[in-house]
Amino acid sequence: MLHKPHHSEIPDFQQTYIDKTPDDIIPFLVDQKLEFINLIDLLDEEKLDYCYEENKWSLREVIMHINDTEQIFAYRALAIHRGEKQVLPGFDQDEYMNNTSFNHLDKNHLSDLFDSLRNTSIHFFNSIRENEWTLTGKISDYSMPLYAMPYMIGGHLEHHLRIIKERYISL
Repeated sequence: MLHKPHHSEIPDFQQTYIDKTPDDIIPFLVDQKLEFINLIDLLDEEKLDYCYEENKWSLREVIMHINDTEQIFAYRALAIHRGEKQVLPGFDQDEYMNNTSFNHLDKNHLSDLFDSLRNTSIHFFNSIRENEWTLTGKISDYSMPLYAMPYMIGGHLEHHLRIIKERYISL
């Protein structure tokens, strides 16, 4: 059954994401998608290159990180659902930023990519049967229940939405 994980069921470092989400996660993911796309649409292209502090990511990099993480977390959910026996690797977000070039991508591309990724996540989560949510997988050195993954996805974006609103733009 899809439910918000208890603190004892997931690693502490991931609890911060889950704490940012409501219990009814699927409608939240839908609403959050629209909020993020609307936020990107309000931005000037020049604002995408803004960094609020030296050695911090630009807003464009933050958006791309959100897109990367949406894909990675959704893949983890898929792998758990399909019974993957291999340990799923962690990822170093800074290395991902260092090993890509996306400065040529405009806000419409970044927004469209997020829209596509989030729609895929939502459709996938809506296809899972009640009795399948309890499946678990191994990520790095911890176990993760499938039912935690939609909360991880929503909480990760919520974390970055707060940072974007506080440090990159004022609405």
